[in-house]
Amino acid sequence: MLNKKIASIIAIILVTFFILSALAPIFVYAEEAEEIIIYEKTSEEIVAQGVSHKRIVRFTNNGWLDIQVIEADLSEKYLDINLLTDSRGVNYMSNVLKMAQENDTIAAINADFFQRLRGSTDQASAVGVVVENGEMLSSPAHEDGMASLSVDSAKKILFDYWNTEITITAPNNKSAVVKHINKYDPLDSIVLYDRNWNTHSLGSTNNIAEIVVENNIVKEIRREMPPVEIPVNGYVLCNLPEYDPFLIENFKVGDPIKLEINTQPNFHDLKLAVGGGTLLVKDGAPAPFTHRIKGLHPRSAIGTDASGKKIFMVTVDGRQITSKGMTQEELANLLIELGVYYAINLDGGGSTTLVSKSLGEDEPTVVNKVSDGWLRNVTNAIGITTSAPKGNLAGLVIETVNENVFVNTSRAFEVKGYDKYYNAIDIDMNKVQWQAGGVEGTFKGNTFYPTSVGHGLIKATYDNVISTYGIDVLSAPASIDITPKRIDMRTGDTVKLSITGKNRNGYSAPISLADVQWEIPNHIAEIQDNYIIAIKRGIEVITATVGEVNTHASVAIDFETAIDDFEDINGTFLPYPSYVNGNYTLSSEQVRSGNYSGKLTFDFTSEQNESKAAYFNLKNDGIMIPENVNKIGLWVYANDYMEHWLRGGMYDTDGNFYRVSFAKKIDWNGWKYIEADIPENLPQSSRFARIYIVQIDPEIKNKGSIYFDDLSFVSPETEVETIELPEDAKIPDELNEATKLLSGESNYRFTVFGNTIQKETLLEKMIMSKLINTFNQSSSLSAFVGNINSATLDGLETKFLSTSGYQMFDYNGSTFLYMDNTQDGFRKTNSAQWSWFKNALEEMESRNVFIFLPKPLTGENGFTDTYEAELFKDMLTEDLAKKGRTVFVFYNDTKNTSYIDRGVRYISTPGITKANMENIVSQVEDYKYIQVTVNGNDVSYEIKNLFR
Repeated sequence: MLNKKIASIIAIILVTFFILSALAPIFVYAEEAEEIIIYEKTSEEIVAQGVSHKRIVRFTNNGWLDIQVIEADLSEKYLDINLLTDSRGVNYMSNVLKMAQENDTIAAINADFFQRLRGSTDQASAVGVVVENGEMLSSPAHEDGMASLSVDSAKKILFDYWNTEITITAPNNKSAVVKHINKYDPLDSIVLYDRNWNTHSLGSTNNIAEIVVENNIVKEIRREMPPVEIPVNGYVLCNLPEYDPFLIENFKVGDPIKLEINTQPNFHDLKLAVGGGTLLVKDGAPAPFTHRIKGLHPRSAIGTDASGKKIFMVTVDGRQITSKGMTQEELANLLIELGVYYAINLDGGGSTTLVSKSLGEDEPTVVNKVSDGWLRNVTNAIGITTSAPKGNLAGLVIETVNENVFVNTSRAFEVKGYDKYYNAIDIDMNKVQWQAGGVEGTFKGNTFYPTSVGHGLIKATYDNVISTYGIDVLSAPASIDITPKRIDMRTGDTVKLSITGKNRNGYSAPISLADVQWEIPNHIAEIQDNYIIAIKRGIEVITATVGEVNTHASVAIDFETAIDDFEDINGTFLPYPSYVNGNYTLSSEQVRSGNYSGKLTFDFTSEQNESKAAYFNLKNDGIMIPENVNKIGLWVYANDYMEHWLRGGMYDTDGNFYRVSFAKKIDWNGWKYIEADIPENLPQSSRFARIYIVQIDPEIKNKGSIYFDDLSFVSPETEVETIELPEDAKIPDELNEATKLLSGESNYRFTVFGNTIQKETLLEKMIMSKLINTFNQSSSLSAFVGNINSATLDGLETKFLSTSGYQMFDYNGSTFLYMDNTQDGFRKTNSAQWSWFKNALEEMESRNVFIFLPKPLTGENGFTDTYEAELFKDMLTEDLAKKGRTVFVFYNDTKNTSYIDRGVRYISTPGITKANMENIVSQVEDYKYIQVTVNGNDVSYEIKNLFR
């Protein structure tokens, strides 16, 4: 029998059951536009006298591009270009950053392709030529189509294909061709090794013949012998006689030998030469490709302008959301666009690396985002150096963590110095004089404490040199948030904390932990600098307070119950499909506790567009899951460039497989605790068997590694987060209030609702009748986001819009705009709407702008490309909110939420997701709609319950 509350709800529904009318949607879907650059931002900084570093970020209808460019004018007398190799020898490998640091280089790029020695991580030979100061360290490429870069003593740069002939002549005047100098080879032909290779030869085992030559005389002929020391004034010739018996048939000990190396250009005249792939640009136009690497990949190239005096080092990142990579054709066109007249293709993919110094810094850093997630070892690189003398201080660089700071908090500043040649100059921070203009406040040392709101200018003075830095002092925070919200520690551990706040208008800034009032019950931990330090065992909720607002986090010390701490080999690697490369091993590279973590390496760079996965399978068919366990916890170290799905799996006793989700996107840097809910229907005696990465977006063709530590089973009795965190104290949105609708032509109300339901059952018909009656009575326009069937809206008398396609229209002096992100983003759904949206921003004239989306921008159901979502939000702020417009974005999601981000309000509504007699009271409590009241330029909103 129905209780009175349910009966009253049904009665309300019945009253409006037959008040329905139909009105067709009033807008149409726009057509697809041609390929365009949607957005581009260029930043540039000085590296040294005559050297600059430029970064170009582009968003196109095919995705993002992150382009890095070093421009160096070699006509500057102090600048030079140099070959960088490993100090151990030409056959050893190192990463570009290390080679640059060891050679006091201000900028460098990876160079030639290489052939790695099987089974080695740091030995390989360059495919092409290596020349340094007129000495050939390694011969030109044996393959056709591989060009080279050469630099003569006057710093004249040449890009071309070499003609090379290397021969040896015996006393009987018979000659033979030497295939390579200082390269790994199967020795089916004659190869020469000298001291540029190593101190010792390869050895003459396995039927290899070695001839030791010193001062052009054969000193020894070796067969089946260990490696021999290579003479300082000589070399070792070797090959397999079964392929070519020339060495053993034409030489004996004591014979003179004639070695001739003829190259065009003449290597003796060169300061350096290094190999590469095809010429990309010749005479300012795309060159015919002689060595092709198809597909979208990270790319590296080097070129010059028409004068040959300015050199360009260019990288394009790839295999990641932030940069899709380029084809060789696209790279050639980019170089021409940059002003390049001649250019050569360099090794790309995971080798693509560009390093550069920043102004005021002594050491270079990696400026691009390498696709592997770590620096790959390469055989050589090209570097720019400066010999400019260090002089007196000429300029200052002011740095801080963020240009925004809240009033009545603090912000610390640092200063770096440089001379007239942009060499770094040491600064004594105690002697820097600080001042602030435009806002009130005081300095204590290098820390500013603002007491008024507005735009300010920080001024630093040191040795009569002045520099300024613009800041924005925000009004007091209306909300704050702490990261992480869950803190699991052991006594003595330290964990980095961060506090971020937002003011009433949604502008954010980091807050120093020293500006926060802390409540830590029982003193189980303490705050020092940017860290929390565990003092003693306990589980508590800590509270951080700034002004009128606060936030909370749970702290558990010495309560971790890891069932696997990854200290022993505990599983194996499995690819899907079988061609996917990767492996699993223990590693000490990133460790959260103990001495090791589990390292799962994956490679999703293959061209196939099918879904790929890399599995870590636990040994012994997995770990038995105890009764009452409801979650699986895991600490994971990752990089945000990955963007893949992290999942887990378990088997029951019948071999049925159950999947769980740890994170739909790997989008964090460093260690993070994550949990997966165990399926409710999982039978007892099941085993947790695997953790795996799934490539959910075929456009993200990257590779890398993640690390696992402290796997745990979580039950209601052991779950730390069963400590219910108090609701954070926030200052409510001033526009979220009930407002009377005033009379006037520009005054009106509209409603926003999420999903609607089919009217198949009596209950569904009654609920939709209530919805339609409410909207007919309370608004003149109704907007629906999410999954909408217009047939369910029969009886709706107001105009309505639904999020299908994209369009803009004016209504009573306001602008209404909707776009389509149903396929995980605007670009993937229909990239033409980006061009349309940019034009729409320029055409908008009304003060109030209302935007409607079928899906959220961020969060679990948001864009797979989070950078596209942020670009959209940036444009709303810069082009609308900062120009005095009132902007609302409404979208469909699983909950009713609202927040403000830099002047724009984002409000979600789920609508109706289910309707049945089971738990009908709790269901209707979730049936909410948004009512917006517009009185001219004044806008307010309410999130209202449909059945109140």
